[in-house]
Amino acid sequence: PAQPDREGFSRAFVELCWRQAPRNHLRKYAGWVLDYAAEFAVDPFLVAAVVYRFSRCRQKGKADFGIGLGRVNHRMHARHIGKDRTYRYHVLKGGQWEARALPLKRWRFLPYHLRRPEPNLYFTAALLRVAQDQCPHNDGVFGSVPHRHFVSHFAWGDQVKGAGAEDRTLRA
Repeated sequence: PAQPDREGFSRAFVELCWRQAPRNHLRKYAGWVLDYAAEFAVDPFLVAAVVYRFSRCRQKGKADFGIGLGRVNHRMHARHIGKDRTYRYHVLKGGQWEARALPLKRWRFLPYHLRRPEPNLYFTAALLRVAQDQCPHNDGVFGSVPHRHFVSHFAWGDQVKGAGAEDRTLRA
C-alpha cells in the first residue's frame, strides 16, 4: 500500500521479530522504518525484510559484512559520503554517467551511529534508495550475476555476485 497503516505495520513487525528484542523497542523500530522509508521513497516492507533477514532484528551481533539492524556496510559506503553528509553516486543516462546526490543530514555516517537503532534504520532506507537508483545501470557495467531486485546491490554493492541474499530478503 502507498501509505501502510502504522498500527498494523507495527503489529506485523513485532510479530516478525518478537523473540529478538523487547516489544516496545520493536514498535519504535517499526515507526522509524515507516518514517525513513517514506523519507527516501523506498518500500517499508523491504526495509523491514532487510532488517529481519540480515540481522534477525538484532541491533547487536557479529556480522562480517555490516553493522546494526540493517547490517550496513560502513566500508562500502563511507567513501561516497562527504563531510557535507551527502551521498554521491552516478547513474547511466543516455550513455553518459550522471552525478546524483542524496542528502543525509540527520547523522554522520560513522560506525558509532550505525550501532544505534534509529540512525541505522535511517541509513538502511537511504542506501536502499541509492541501490534502487543505480541497479539498472550497474548491472551491465559491472558484470553482475542475474538477479531480480535492487536489494542485491544493498548486499553486494556495484557488482552482484550471487542472488541468495535477494532470495531470502524477498521471501521475508
